[in-house]
Amino acid sequence: MKSQKRQEYKHEPKSKEYLIALTNSINYCELVNTEDKSYKKLLKWIIDYGKHPEKDSDISLPDLKVISKVAEVPYSSIAKQLKDIYNDIYDLSDTNPDRFAKENQKVYALAFNYLGCYGFFNMGLAETPREGERFNFSFIKPKVGSDHFWVKTVEHDIHNGKHMVTIWVNHEHPNAYLNLLKEKAYLNNQIDWHEYYGHLNYDAEKRLVNLYRNL
Repeated sequence: MKSQKRQEYKHEPKSKEYLIALTNSINYCELVNTEDKSYKKLLKWIIDYGKHPEKDSDISLPDLKVISKVAEVPYSSIAKQLKDIYNDIYDLSDTNPDRFAKENQKVYALAFNYLGCYGFFNMGLAETPREGERFNFSFIKPKVGSDHFWVKTVEHDIHNGKHMVTIWVNHEHPNAYLNLLKEKAYLNNQIDWHEYYGHLNYDAEKRLVNLYRNL
C-alpha cells in the first residue's frame, strides 16, 4: 500500500487567536499609531485589558460580544479590526524593526516555519538563541498556526558593514540523524532549499532514509 502524501498546511486564524496574540503582546500594541484608524477604540480596550492585573489566563478572555459592548465597537466589525491591528503590528516589525527592541537588546530576524506555513518577524532579544533550543512566541500563532518551536539554524550576515542575524525556527524537535541526512542530501543537490529549511513530508523523509541507509 502506497503511503499518502501530507497536504500542504495552511493556517486560517480565528478572531480568538488574534485577540490572544494581541492581549499577550501589549508592548507591541503600544507601538501602533492609531491616528485615522477605525480600530482606535478596540486597540485601547486591548491595551487596558492586557495591563489589568486580573488577566491571569487566555481562557478568561471575554466573549467578542462583551468586548463589543464594553469597547463601544460594532460587533460586525470586531473580527476585521482584530485582524487589521495584528497585521499592522506584523508589518511594522518589517518596516521599523528597531522599535521592537529595548536598549539592552539586539534586533534579530526570526523566520518561523510550522508544517510549511511561514511567518517572519523582527524583534529584540537579549542574547542569540542557540541551535536546538526551544523557542516560544505567542504573537506569531495567528500567522503560522503554532507558538512552540525549536531553533534550527542561526545565520550571521554582514551587509554594508551591518551585522544581521537571522534565526530559523520550526516545529520539529531536533533529530540529529535526520538533520545529518538532510545536510548530505542538500549538499548533493537531492533536496532544494525549501525542503532543507522547511518541512519534509513523510515520503521525503522515507526517501532520505532509504537513500542513505548505510550512512
